[in-house]
Amino acid sequence: MVQVDHIDEIFIKLLVERLGWPVKLVRWQTARSIRELLRSKQWKDATTTIILDWIGDRRFESEVSTALSALLVTEPALRPTFDAISQRIQRPSLLSDMLLERMYGPGFIHGGWQREVAEPPAAFSPDRYFESHKTQDVPVILSMNFSRLEEKHGLPFTRQWAFEWQRVQERSSAPYSDYPYYFGDFSLARLGLHPQCITRQSEVLRSAYQRTLAHAVVAWGMPMSYASFYITDTLPVLPGLFEVDPAPAPTWLGALVSEFCAEDAELETLARSVLAASQVASEGALLALTVPTPREVAEFGEVTLMSYFVSQDFQAATSSAFPDLQEFVVPDAFSLRGDVTDCDLSRWKSPAEAGVVMPTTFAAIPALHGTWHDEYIGAGLRIPCSYCFDTPTKLDADSSGLKVLDEEHQVARTKFWRDAWTPINMPSGGGTRIGVASYVAPKQLESALTRLSLTLAWQVRVITYDTESSWDKLQKKERLAFFRL
Repeated sequence: MVQVDHIDEIFIKLLVERLGWPVKLVRWQTARSIRELLRSKQWKDATTTIILDWIGDRRFESEVSTALSALLVTEPALRPTFDAISQRIQRPSLLSDMLLERMYGPGFIHGGWQREVAEPPAAFSPDRYFESHKTQDVPVILSMNFSRLEEKHGLPFTRQWAFEWQRVQERSSAPYSDYPYYFGDFSLARLGLHPQCITRQSEVLRSAYQRTLAHAVVAWGMPMSYASFYITDTLPVLPGLFEVDPAPAPTWLGALVSEFCAEDAELETLARSVLAASQVASEGALLALTVPTPREVAEFGEVTLMSYFVSQDFQAATSSAFPDLQEFVVPDAFSLRGDVTDCDLSRWKSPAEAGVVMPTTFAAIPALHGTWHDEYIGAGLRIPCSYCFDTPTKLDADSSGLKVLDEEHQVARTKFWRDAWTPINMPSGGGTRIGVASYVAPKQLESALTRLSLTLAWQVRVITYDTESSWDKLQKKERLAFFRL
C-alpha cells in the first residue's frame, strides 16, 4: 500500500509543476498555494525540497525566474537558504540575480550567466520562425525595447536576440508554438481571437531576451542598472499586486448589465439606476466601472461607466468616446507601493465641443508590473487622479484590491472580479473578462468638486462583438451616452 505521506508529496509536486502552466493566472494562484504550504509546519520541509528540485530541473532562464518569483512573495523566514537555492540553479540570468539580491540582500548573487556570452557568426541570419513569433509569443514591448536600444546605441540587439533564441532552442528542443487548443476555442481563431498563453516558445524567447541583455553587459559594456531596467519586462510577479484577491461581482448590478445590451436600451436611465444602486451599497462614491457583458448575451464585450469633472459650459461630442488616460506609477521599492502620479492632461485629448473636462480616474501602469498580472493590468488598474485628493497620496494593494492612502487613511479602493473568465482576449487589444470598480471616499469627491469648481458627468459606453453573423469577421457594435448628475 502507498504511504499517505508519499501521496501528499505527489500532490505537492503536481502543484509546483503548475508554475509552468501556460495560463498566467494559474501561475499566480499556484505561487499563492506554494506560499501557504511553506507557511504550514506540516508541509514546509517537503514543499521546500520539491521546489528546490524543480529549480534544479529547469531548462530555461525564464523558468528559474518564475520559481524565484514564488519565493520572493514568501516571508523571508520561510524561504530556503541562499546556498540551497544557488546550488540548484542551472540556468542563471541577470533577472535571477536581481531576484536573489532582493530576497537575501546586496551581494547575494549566483552569477554564472557571464560564461555563455558569444557573438553570432558573421554569416548568421535570424530564423524566419523567430521573426514571425518575436511579437506573437511574448509581449511586443520586448521587441520595442531592442529596437529603441538599436536606434540609440547602434548595437545589434535584435540580431543577438535571434542568435540567443537559436542557442536556447537547440539546447532545449522546445516544440514550436501551435494553437493552444486546451485553453481556447479554435473556431474563434479565424476571427483573430486567441488565448494569451505562455507557450514553450515564450519561455525560449524570454530566456533569449535575458541572455541578450547579459551579452550587452559583458560584451558591449551596458551598465548593470541600465540592463536591469529592461530585464524587468520579463519579471513574473509584482509584490503588492500579487496579494489582490478576486472579489465577488457587485450584487447591486443585478440584471442591469444585460439590459444595457438591448438594442433599445435607454443608457442614461440604466446608468442612473446603477449609480443609485452603488450608493445604497455604501462602498464609497463610484467613479468608474467596467463590466464584461453576460456571456449569454455577448461573449465579447463590455459596459463601461466613466465619470469626469466638467464645467457648466461643457458640451460633449455626440459620436466620440473619451480616450483612456494612462499614467506610469513608480514604486518606492520592489513592489506596487508608490506615489499617485500627477496626471499630465496635456497628453489627454478629449473630443469635447466646448468647456472644460477632466477625467476623474486613470489606468495606472506600474513601472514594474509582473507578467502574472497582465489580465488585471489589461482590465485597468483604475484609480482616482491626484487632483481628486486634498493631500499627496500613495498607491498600494492588499487582498481586497488596490487602495489609495493619504497620510492617515484609506481614501480610495479599486476591486476586481472575474466573470466567466477565459484567457481569450477581446478584439482590438481588449482585455479578458475581468470587471473593475473604482471608488473614492465621498468626502474626497465633495472636496474636489468644490476646489475645482466643476461638476460631475458620466459617459456610458456599450461595446459588443457579434461572432455569429460572419465566419471570418467580427461585427463591432458600440453605443454611447453622456449625461450630468
